Amino acid sequence: MKKLIALLLSTIVLVSACKKPETASEAATEKPEKAEITNDTAGNYKTVEAICEKHLAAMSNFDTVALAHLLNDSVQYIGTDPSEIWGKAQIITYMHKADKPGRDPLKLTLLSRNIKVLSGTSVVVTEHLINESLSKTIQSRITYLVNYSDCQWTITYVCWSLAPKNEDLKAIDKAVNIL
Repeated sequence: MKKLIALLLSTIVLVSACKKPETASEAATEKPEKAEITNDTAGNYKTVEAICEKHLAAMSNFDTVALAHLLNDSVQYIGTDPSEIWGKAQIITYMHKADKPGRDPLKLTLLSRNIKVLSGTSVVVTEHLINESLSKTIQSRITYLVNYSDCQWTITYVCWSLAPKNEDLKAIDKAVNIL
């Protein structure tokens, strides 16, 4: 009987020891936001969230100085139009020209933000918002890649796009064909 109990206990210990520990990405699959925050011992989630807030504020207020600090020198910045593919200097120049005297700030209303920490040096962010300068009803989507290098976090990729609901696509297509 003692041998049977010892065998059972050793089997349990062996199975427990061989079980692979759950990774941050596996935990995030179950509970995305809380898992990211809980497993983010380096504070990357909150740092990147602050960068995203600063980016939206800089865009809203045409603050090219703040924008320049957030963007990596080799950033690829993509607007909603197919012709809008810029580097850092081009997007800053574009925003500087858009800031006309007396122009009100852009009305950007954040609806959701999903932050996915890929590693200790790389984070992907997807935001959904209403950008009233484009549409009061169709959501915009911003996708960021934020990387850590040279002792700082910077945005290395930004893509703005429109994200209409699937059920609205036929009506949008029809409206465009009429024009």
